[in-house]
Amino acid sequence: NCIYRFIPNDVEARCERMHREVVCVTDTDSLMVHFAHFMTEFQSNIPGDFKASCLLASAIGVRLYIDGIIPKFVEYISLGMNINDKKYRDKFIFKNEFIFLEMALFAKKMYASSTFVQEGSPRDIHDIAVTGMSFKKRDAAEFLEPLMLEMFDKYVLTSNRIDVSSILQRYYDVRNEIYRNARHSAEYFKVLSLKDQKAYVKSKTLPAQMRGSLIWNAMFPDQEMLPMDRVKLIPISWDLMQEHHNEDPRIEECMRLCLADDPTMKKDQYICIPNHFTETPDWIAKIMDLDTLVDKLLSPFKQMFGLFGIHMSTTKGG
Repeated sequence: NCIYRFIPNDVEARCERMHREVVCVTDTDSLMVHFAHFMTEFQSNIPGDFKASCLLASAIGVRLYIDGIIPKFVEYISLGMNINDKKYRDKFIFKNEFIFLEMALFAKKMYASSTFVQEGSPRDIHDIAVTGMSFKKRDAAEFLEPLMLEMFDKYVLTSNRIDVSSILQRYYDVRNEIYRNARHSAEYFKVLSLKDQKAYVKSKTLPAQMRGSLIWNAMFPDQEMLPMDRVKLIPISWDLMQEHHNEDPRIEECMRLCLADDPTMKKDQYICIPNHFTETPDWIAKIMDLDTLVDKLLSPFKQMFGLFGIHMSTTKGG
């Protein structure tokens, strides 16, 4: 939002007078203007409909400032800097890359947004864009991304009203669904990549997927997990291993290997299964730590609830 008196090494900008005074470089990639703050000044208040008031204020702001005042401001300042040749004066432009319908901003470079204009072309407002959110990471369970995009679209970004009670109900429904199905279906587990064990510092604890894969490899060497493999990570419970270790020799062997790694039984334990497994092995289902699994899986909901001042209690899973 400034025009330079002098731009070093820029062969395109030519001024009548060049002075090495102040060089200012601005990065506007993250510049967001929220016109809804000016709904009173724009006289866009619609009684009983706060969201429509925000949208009307945004439309007025786009037309007034983005399409009108700011481009003229850039041109006038260019003339003030003695750039008289229009060819070079036009190098200074205000580029409006996105116009958002609505955005949920959690932190810097962490947001979900509905965009209705990009580079001057209309966009589908239901095509929700997400940056920096945990459910977009490669190791997130596959079911999370479509679920969270649906939630942002249906209840937050494009709905007539933000329906917090429906978000809470959806959270409880999904939580109960995972409790019912995770002991049988393998779709709810994080998928992670393995590295060579030599890549880790010996003095530090190995990541959960490495420890879990070592237990699997020790028990099933004919189905060995190798570096670069993708594996599914399952938290397991010390209490359940103690309860069921006499029922299945595989559980007994798993507990023995876990004790070799942690004789004090203080650390959280995990086992991995190959990524192509679609069902949870029955013996692992008996010792799975469902509380930890569910709480870690649904942490993106807690991020969303934070937007509305709803704070879930801290649980074993974090």
